[in-house]
Amino acid sequence: MQRARRMLVPLAAAMLCVLGTVQLTAAQQGRRYTITGTVTQTDGNPLGGAQVSIRGTRQGSISNAQGSFTIEAALPPGQYTEAYHFIGRR
Repeated sequence: MQRARRMLVPLAAAMLCVLGTVQLTAAQQGRRYTITGTVTQTDGNPLGGAQVSIRGTRQGSISNAQGSFTIEAALPPGQYTEAYHFIGRR
């Protein structure tokens, strides 16, 4: 009986660690967000083909011919910065 009791304590502690890890992983994934917008040139005309991303993540999109973009991302709570890149030619 003593041996069985000694084994249950570490087993229970291990189970608590696993449950804590699962909850932490779910919290890190965050909520799903949909970010939409329009990329325009300085004169107000839409800019298609611009890469739009959330800095520090792997989330991003490319604007369509009307300059519109949509990013669907699962992010933990916090503040994020959008980055815009466009490579063109004259």
